[in-house]
Amino acid sequence: MHDALDRGLPCLGICLGMQLLFDASDEGPGAGIGLLPGRVTRIHAARLPHIGWNTLTDRTDPLLADAGLLDTYYAHSYVCRPTATDIVTAWTTIEDDAFAAVVRWRNTIGVQFHPEKSSAPGVRFVRAACRTALARCPTA
Repeated sequence: MHDALDRGLPCLGICLGMQLLFDASDEGPGAGIGLLPGRVTRIHAARLPHIGWNTLTDRTDPLLADAGLLDTYYAHSYVCRPTATDIVTAWTTIEDDAFAAVVRWRNTIGVQFHPEKSSAPGVRFVRAACRTALARCPTA
């Protein structure tokens, strides 16, 4: 999987799918795919799991703007902590814990939230990500 993504195979990782792109997780033993540098850790919040809506901040990903996606739906207790923040294209915060909400590297997009549950803008985001993936898909 790592090699295919590294060669440019398009990927949209949602929630756990985003977390698997990283090196490792505090949630259990074993390695992640290791495409993105960093670790998955428990959210620093008094009340977990976090289930509900959060607003994206510092949005630089054009797909978010094109979809009109600002408020996103979450159901999780763990988040990605990238060591390279240049891959983060949106952030969000729970209590005082800011974390990566969207990461992008080459043709791989990872989102901590659930776009499929984030109302019409979330569905538009998934459609836009799929269109982008098809346009960039390497040919055999």
